[in-house]
Amino acid sequence: MLGLQALRDPDGREFTSLPAQPKRFALLAYLALGEGGGYHRRDTLAAMFWPDLGQFAARRALRNTLYHLREALGDGVIVTRGDDVVSVDAARLTSDVTMLRHAVTAGRYEEAVDFYRGELLAGIHFPNAGEEFEQWLAGERRRVTELVMRALGALVEREARECNVANAAYWAQRASSIDPLNEALVRRAMEFLVGAGDTGGALRLYESYARRLATEFDAEPSAETETVTTRIRGGRRSA
Repeated sequence: MLGLQALRDPDGREFTSLPAQPKRFALLAYLALGEGGGYHRRDTLAAMFWPDLGQFAARRALRNTLYHLREALGDGVIVTRGDDVVSVDAARLTSDVTMLRHAVTAGRYEEAVDFYRGELLAGIHFPNAGEEFEQWLAGERRRVTELVMRALGALVEREARECNVANAAYWAQRASSIDPLNEALVRRAMEFLVGAGDTGGALRLYESYARRLATEFDAEPSAETETVTTRIRGGRRSA
């Protein structure tokens, strides 16, 4: 779900039909992010994914979509409890988001960063997506970003403590690419790049940030960032 959407079986064979059907894939993603422990009421799902339909028509659309998911995934992936709630079997279906979350919790930070290949459900769109779905997606994207930034921050600190300046610069740049308007991150990445002997890289990072700030907000970098940049251009390093 991070970056280009895909669905694969245990042997690596790709299901091409579901990612090509955004609403079905979005519903599956919504269920998968509950990790099997989150049962969802059918009425809630119907209202979230078919807000333009009446209750009866929305529940019928949900029933039809769940049928197609079962057809594609096989029995046992989509599970129900009675007639009112739906979930997925976490032993049968996992995701890169779930694995990223577990890797961060276990302190496997490089592994966590490897799972992050782009924004959650990047570019996904389907007709009549309700405000409730958009709010949920924005919140999940924020949580995923916080997780990967936590992993990257830990990697930067680890490499800095061990005086591996080039590695610290690499992870700091990765963090800056995910949160490109975080000026403190840009400055820190610049400092590490200079420490690693890559003054040109530090200045290119500054120029990229300054252009983005001017284009998107008609603004300029702060005086603190300008001071750092002037010092770098003058060939002076911070302690």
